[in-house]
Amino acid sequence: MQYRYGPRTVLRSVGARRVSAEEYPELHAAVTRLAAQADVPNPEVAVAHTDLPNAFAVGTPGSGTVVVTTGLLDRLDDDELDAVIAHELAHLANRDASLMTVAWVLPTVTYYLAVLTAYVLYGLFRFLQFGGGGGGDRDGRALAVGIVVITVSAVLTLTVSAMFWFGSVLVHRVLSRYREYAADRAAAEITGSPAALASALATLDGAMPEVPDEDLRELDGGAEALYVAPLEARAFGDKELVSTDVFPETHPPTDERIARLRELAGDAA
Repeated sequence: MQYRYGPRTVLRSVGARRVSAEEYPELHAAVTRLAAQADVPNPEVAVAHTDLPNAFAVGTPGSGTVVVTTGLLDRLDDDELDAVIAHELAHLANRDASLMTVAWVLPTVTYYLAVLTAYVLYGLFRFLQFGGGGGGDRDGRALAVGIVVITVSAVLTLTVSAMFWFGSVLVHRVLSRYREYAADRAAAEITGSPAALASALATLDGAMPEVPDEDLRELDGGAEALYVAPLEARAFGDKELVSTDVFPETHPPTDERIARLRELAGDAA
């Protein structure tokens, strides 16, 4: 379900709308040209109206969508925009969006399983406590045994769920960091200009402190791992639950990505 309907849900969650070539001719032309260079089927194009400069891709190579924000279009020059689009096309070619969507299934399932278990066990506890019985020692012993069983079951279930949740979130984030490096390198190969992507990342990183908190809240959440530039320096939704003191960030440090791209540029020269 998440694999099939995830892309549509992500687009809706960030307020992105698919746009035609008549509405954004230059953007469509750039996506078409770079898709041909990357040997990827031409994806759909969507735009999210927000001051937050960012981009991401969802779907598969045959039915993908590249999403850019109006803040990104306003801040980047043509070469930088090409580099960012190439980065997202690389994610499509590598099926990264699908991979990250499926990778997020396990922590999602374990979280809701824990919540459901808590409700069921609480209901059983209330039933045993107030569900009847004529009193007496036998009923009292049965109630005590029932409470002990429910308590042990609750502790075991929540412990196992927490272990799976912790492990799957960790894997999701480490995998996300690795895929960002791969997409950076692929984008440099597609455009032939590692310096353009390095410049774009520097521009986006410098623009983040200027973005209103309201715009960051609108795009923060489950789609965080998909963005070309991280939001975590000012994250909101799960900041306390998924602390970067325990878990790695979904993206490598921007300075490190820029340094790697500049090394590629030096090698190419």
